[in-house]
Amino acid sequence: PTSGDLTPWAKQDIILLNSALTVRVGAPGEHMKVWESVITEFLNNIADRPDNLVFILLGANVKNRVSGIDLSSQQVITAQHPSPLSAYAQRYSQEPTKL
Repeated sequence: PTSGDLTPWAKQDIILLNSALTVRVGAPGEHMKVWESVITEFLNNIADRPDNLVFILLGANVKNRVSGIDLSSQQVITAQHPSPLSAYAQRYSQEPTKL
């Protein structure tokens, strides 16, 4: 969407989910432990659905987070996180990979 309104995506059952739902300016990742159980429970619940879901996992944090979740019945695509921190560290060169 060009406007920033993600309603059209929501109507297509697209969910964008971050490892932490809050962040303090200048402290990326600080709140990840706060949200860990909520995010893990959510992922466990949707991974068990019979629907043919596609998970696009960006970054090592989320790949580690889902390592204990059975996603064998879903499609999973992984890639580096597109954050400026990854780009500056010259790690953002990997193309998405389907598992």
